[in-house]
Amino acid sequence: MTDVRAATNALLEDRPAIEPALRELLELDERGPWTFHETSLDSGTFGEVVSAGIVEKTDGAYRLADPDAVQAALRGERRNETGAAARRTTLRLDQIRDRIDRDALVLLFGALLVVALVRFLSAPSVFRGGDIVLLGNDPYYYRYWVEQTTASAGLFEFGALTDLPSGVTKGEPLLVTTLWVVSSLLGGSTDAVGLVVALYPVVAAVLTGALLYGVATSVSDDRRVGLATVLMLALIPVNAYRTGLGFADHHAFDYFWLALTALALVNLLGEDEHDERSWFFAGVLGVGVAGQLLAWDNGALLLVPLAFVVTLAAALSVSRERSPLREGVPVVVGLVLASALVWGAHTALGWHSTVVASVPMLLLVGSIGVFVLAEGAQRAGLSARTLLGAELVAGLALLVGLPSALPELTQGLDRGLNTLFESRNIVETTSLVSGEMGTLVGPLLLLGFIFALGLPYIGWATLQAGRRRDAQWLALAVYAWWFFALAVVQLRFAGEFSVFLAVFAGLGFVHLASVVDLAEPVALFEDGSGGAGESGGPQSQRGRGDHSERDVTLAMPSRREAMSYLGFTALVGSLSFVQIPVKFSQLTVDGAAYRTAAWMRQYADEKGWSYPENYVLSSWGINRMYNYHVNGEAQSYAFARNNYDRLLRADDAAAQYERLRDRVGFVVVDGSVAGGKMAAQFSNYGSESQDVGALSHYRLVHVEGAIRVFTLVPGATLVGDAESETVTASVDVDVGETTFTYENTVDVASDGTFSVTVPYTGEYEIGGKTYAVEERAVSDGAQLRPGGQ
Repeated sequence: MTDVRAATNALLEDRPAIEPALRELLELDERGPWTFHETSLDSGTFGEVVSAGIVEKTDGAYRLADPDAVQAALRGERRNETGAAARRTTLRLDQIRDRIDRDALVLLFGALLVVALVRFLSAPSVFRGGDIVLLGNDPYYYRYWVEQTTASAGLFEFGALTDLPSGVTKGEPLLVTTLWVVSSLLGGSTDAVGLVVALYPVVAAVLTGALLYGVATSVSDDRRVGLATVLMLALIPVNAYRTGLGFADHHAFDYFWLALTALALVNLLGEDEHDERSWFFAGVLGVGVAGQLLAWDNGALLLVPLAFVVTLAAALSVSRERSPLREGVPVVVGLVLASALVWGAHTALGWHSTVVASVPMLLLVGSIGVFVLAEGAQRAGLSARTLLGAELVAGLALLVGLPSALPELTQGLDRGLNTLFESRNIVETTSLVSGEMGTLVGPLLLLGFIFALGLPYIGWATLQAGRRRDAQWLALAVYAWWFFALAVVQLRFAGEFSVFLAVFAGLGFVHLASVVDLAEPVALFEDGSGGAGESGGPQSQRGRGDHSERDVTLAMPSRREAMSYLGFTALVGSLSFVQIPVKFSQLTVDGAAYRTAAWMRQYADEKGWSYPENYVLSSWGINRMYNYHVNGEAQSYAFARNNYDRLLRADDAAAQYERLRDRVGFVVVDGSVAGGKMAAQFSNYGSESQDVGALSHYRLVHVEGAIRVFTLVPGATLVGDAESETVTASVDVDVGETTFTYENTVDVASDGTFSVTVPYTGEYEIGGKTYAVEERAVSDGAQLRPGGQ
């Protein structure tokens, strides 16, 4: 016993990270003789154990030379806290410093730099003319509320958060709060807010990439897979534009919390020995879950896969003959923390409804129930399949009894499902595989060839979870399939799917590179390394410090290797190189629209207009952009959505003027407007044509390409006598470089009088008589007679 224990102690002193491997061999040895293929050890690690005399081969099988000695060495290490701190992988700074691989750090920095640079493609469209022009429409909503919060509260005056409208507190309160704090730290000016809001998606993307590097290296034990994961994330089109500079929606924030939760899960699942590292990641899990829920009002959808992971991981524990309850303790601790954080924010700040704030607690109670049920099944000797059947029955019973037990929660779930499946005329609510793009082309245009690369490896991970009983790959596969299913329902979830697709595409990238001899083989796919080996082996312990030599020494590539990698990357990312610029161009505000907004702002300032005198009525899809840059208001586009098309399709222009005169300052019409009588009148600059009459209360004030801007005016009313049946008021109008003749024909009354209202200044000739119309007459709605009488 002394020799084997001494050899074990020496091996642990030299390689502390080998402890999980020794524990795995102890567990195997309790069942009798075993083979190398039943372990998850790589050949190098196994060779060290054999050469140390800890393992002996007898009759073609292996046994520990002295299991008691190995167990004693491991117990002794755990009793000696001082020695343990020096030998085991911990989170202490001195050990982290010793384990830093500078080449790996440089390569990781380079990969993250690629992530950032791709997302800066929109920079010329964002920074224009001294303005920060965000991408799309919704980002202005967050910019508006961050500005409002910054203006009303000083740094860390969190009491102001209770005064936010329900649209924020019940929507994305954590995002607005985070941007407010950062903006306040930078001075709190309007420019600071604009810069923070524009840059935040890029920062979130880089942080997400760093977290995914940790996820990928944890599950693969291969830093090359981690680096490839970051590169794949950089090149997925839907992720690139949703985290691009200026696209300050909530999605980039959601991706960060998802990646943080995934990192915690892959470092917690399957562990029945807990140390400070376990409790650290339990805390990370709690923060990640709370962040997901507080970042978005539909954050509960992001937590559904966690419920599936807990359920299936408990069954895996039973199949490995381990204690589900013991393995699940850190997960439960994390959910306790998440429940406390979310409920605390709900009660103290009014964030989210009671239903949403209760989700972590429901997940906590459900997880405890699953682990207790699994523990009972394990002690009773029931199979994992029996346990899954029992869990399914319990889940169905819960769904049946939920409406009567928790009616408010059921109503909230119904509203969420209706939102998920309702059909709206918004692009992101359509399916990933719908429309003209089709089932195959649609995913490729949004996810690139990376989709085709990563999808088979999601399938591999699903098999890995079942055959090798690997809870780490199980978690990632469940998350990937869940968000892929959601993306099939609504396109907006393709971004969440891309977070997990990047991990599997990174694995596929390195594996295929090794197949064509561009890289060393991936240990996951070597015999006996926990990849495609025989089923029935114990779960791999990779990701918990058991790094092979290949992982520890990641060298800078030679010029030839670098060129080979670049060529392979160019092949995989070829479609992305086309689609990413295309997607950015579809989101950026074109030059004509921006110049129009800048012109309206200057015009309103010259007129001394204040809100709502300077409100811009436009298509709702760009309404927030126009109003933010003209009047600073971007809270809602509801008024535009309810009234713009109604205006264009109206038959009675005068009635529309009376309805809108006190609410609208500008009407913006472009070449893409829908049909309708007033739309035709606007397209003819408000002058009459053969098909429609003239507009009397809408004056063209600016033309920018196909965009036309009208203001609402009372108009000057010209009155007089005429012997003809009709009279026509006409005047030549110059608007910038656009010149046209405004004509307005009206019928003469039976008593020989007429009255015609015109929106333009100038001299009008009617029946040989001259009407001099000045600006004051148009703006005051004056009545004029010939010669100014």
